[in-house]
Amino acid sequence: MRLSEHWQDYELLDTSSGERLERWGDIILIRPDPQIIWTTEKKNPLWRSAHARYHRSNKGGGYWETYKKVPDRWTIGYRELTFNIKPMGFKHTGVFPEQAVNWDFAAEKIRQANRPLRGMLKLKLLRKTIKDLGPEKVPVVGLEAGTTLSGQPLRQGTYVYHARVSHADGTVQSYRGTLTLIR
Repeated sequence: MRLSEHWQDYELLDTSSGERLERWGDIILIRPDPQIIWTTEKKNPLWRSAHARYHRSNKGGGYWETYKKVPDRWTIGYRELTFNIKPMGFKHTGVFPEQAVNWDFAAEKIRQANRPLRGMLKLKLLRKTIKDLGPEKVPVVGLEAGTTLSGQPLRQGTYVYHARVSHADGTVQSYRGTLTLIR
């Protein structure tokens, strides 16, 4: 098993009795985890001072019980990446921190191939605004290196995207697909 040693904004603090105690930036959350099958003494004082705990329902889903103010969303960073964290109605936060080893692996392979990306991919809403499109049409979004979000703010929905990635050696890769935005 490979472990990520580069997290600063996320930390798995403790586990016991089917739950995990985690730090997401400055926010402490308790979330259920069926793989935590051991019961140990909860010595970490943050078990008693967490911001929120997710409770599963016997009928599926569940709810967050908040003990302290939790923002609707906040950001955490991992190396050069920034993530929006948002407690969802099904225990997730929008990020799987254990995947960081895979992000590191992919980044290292790109570096070894001497093909670093020239810019970050950012959403760019093309000249058509959402209000100009009929209800049966899907807004078009372009993903281009080095651009910023322009036009109307993206609303929840499905968008068609085109991504162009420029590499240091001058080659350009192009990708097309759909992006579903859930807020």
